[in-house]
Amino acid sequence: MKKEAQRGKTRAQAAAWMSRWSPPGLDWRIELYWLGGGLVLSLFYGLTFFGAYFNVRNELFQSVHGRMQLIGGAVMPGFFIVADGCLRGFFALAAVMAALSGLRYLYYFQGSKSIYLMRRLPKRNELWLRCAVLPAAAALLSLCAAGIFLLVCFAVYMNATPEACLAGELYERLWGAGSLQ
Repeated sequence: MKKEAQRGKTRAQAAAWMSRWSPPGLDWRIELYWLGGGLVLSLFYGLTFFGAYFNVRNELFQSVHGRMQLIGGAVMPGFFIVADGCLRGFFALAAVMAALSGLRYLYYFQGSKSIYLMRRLPKRNELWLRCAVLPAAAALLSLCAAGIFLLVCFAVYMNATPEACLAGELYERLWGAGSLQ
């Protein structure tokens, strides 16, 4: 019973926070619904990595008497070549969130013209915060999801590629990127 009460309190606090950073009269739940849909679509688009990866990986093998055998000297293309474009959905979602800030600003010009009230508030930046905080948080969430997805793709690349086929300088390019050599 206490856990349910705590969950209800947490949900109420989250709803109050979301309402605080939304324009008055705008239902933030609709934006949250669209954000979730955008993340799911970005994830589905990102799954193209696995199709490209296994397509390239299959080229490392040849069929000998019905069995797949590794081709001698075959080298897998670099990770970023195989993963090219798999994060476009996440980046597009982050760009849409930037456009959403502009739409939230235009929302204040609708109906009762609450833009005049927002400009007279003692906190001068209240208008801009209400327009930008939630879309910026959503864009950050999208970019974090892209980073996690990229790490999962890299783990699949490293664990499913035969070790003899990995490009030799892969580690040097990844870990030595910050060195001054």
